[in-house]
Amino acid sequence: MRIENEKYIYLSYILDTDTPTYGNRNRFEQVKKSDISKGDIANDTAISTAVHIGTHIDMPYHFYNDGQTIEDFDVDFWIFEKKEILFIELKIKNKELTIKDELINELEKIKNNSPLSTFNYQLLIVKTGICHKRGKKEFWEQNYGFHPDIAKYLRDNFPNIKIFGFDSISVSSWQNRTLGRIAHKTFLDPQKPILLLEDMNLCNVNKNINFDEIIVSPLRISKCDGLPCTILCKIRNNSQFSILNSQLKVILWDFDGVIFDSMSIKDGGFRKLFQSYDENLVEQFIEFHYQNGGMPRFDKIRYFYEKILEKHINQTEIDKMAKKYSEIIENELFQKSNLIDDSINFIKNNYKKYSFHIVSGAEHQELNKLCDFLSIKKYFKTIEGSPTKKDILIKNIIDSFGYNKKDILLIGDSINDYKAAKKNNIHFCGYNNQELKKYCYIDNFKDII
Repeated sequence: MRIENEKYIYLSYILDTDTPTYGNRNRFEQVKKSDISKGDIANDTAISTAVHIGTHIDMPYHFYNDGQTIEDFDVDFWIFEKKEILFIELKIKNKELTIKDELINELEKIKNNSPLSTFNYQLLIVKTGICHKRGKKEFWEQNYGFHPDIAKYLRDNFPNIKIFGFDSISVSSWQNRTLGRIAHKTFLDPQKPILLLEDMNLCNVNKNINFDEIIVSPLRISKCDGLPCTILCKIRNNSQFSILNSQLKVILWDFDGVIFDSMSIKDGGFRKLFQSYDENLVEQFIEFHYQNGGMPRFDKIRYFYEKILEKHINQTEIDKMAKKYSEIIENELFQKSNLIDDSINFIKNNYKKYSFHIVSGAEHQELNKLCDFLSIKKYFKTIEGSPTKKDILIKNIIDSFGYNKKDILLIGDSINDYKAAKKNNIHFCGYNNQELKKYCYIDNFKDII
């Protein structure tokens, strides 16, 4: 098992009838005019589409009648070498959907550390992380937008930036379209335009990857305000995943956050469970909950009472609270749409190659019932959950199956997973948690061969 050191990947999406659109309008349509399966001589397909759809670029003509179109840019304009590419991965902490200070602060750090390099950069790419929600209503209805002041900042401090690309569906947040129109006009000003490359596929890239070359290839449509694009990117991956080798035989999987996206559901469950308590104390607990993703709910409930409320709680009361919590989240939890496609596809394609086990902080009986509902039990040798602690679950599997520790990898999304792996002296790789990037880390299972 390895990751290729250098290859080309797409930073653009395929257009299809499921392609999300800004405001959920102007859908892509594909119709067969003739069909071999129906007796026709050949397949012949017609499409109907808007141009601001999928991965696409906004031209100045979008907001200015005298603005530039594809005819005004030669072929070299669209090719970027390593020194010309600036990639920024944002951690957005506030709940505002219009990004400003987070990005400008990151740009300031780059400018202060290497002021001369700011003149080299021609392509700015920003990953907000919303690409991981593509396919959900939130992607277009609650998308991040970018403040018009960013355009002014770039012209003053990064004067050669000519394209600004990002993973949001538009530079305009659907929730603040008035400001979004101003942002469009500010970036696309024909006097010194910064073209907008919207809805990029950035799921497979991160700050640990070296971008050697990017080619932006718009569909060449005359006198058009926007153009669907194909984007090719040559990368070298610096992942520490090289610790894994052909001897790897066993993969232990955390469940929540790795196979199943349930963190927000469980967040809401705890809020409801503790709704009678002071809101500030509950928020303090929720932060602890997120920081300790692999911890059993029993231990989290004990923590809330004994560390935050400073009240004693016995095991019987904890079990009662844990049962109530399970009842709260059950309806939302049992939905197949919560499966994480990236990891589940890897599991389905490789379960015969490796021995897979689930070791989770989720309650054991609930976990097995959920895996049965999701029809994924057949991919795993065992499925183990709490209240037994994860490091003990791992030890029990090693002892029961007689595995060699050097052959075992644990994939998890929390520091508790890392600690459990380290305690058992097995390999660890983080997933779906940027805080774990200092260890071996998997950004996308599609890159693993």
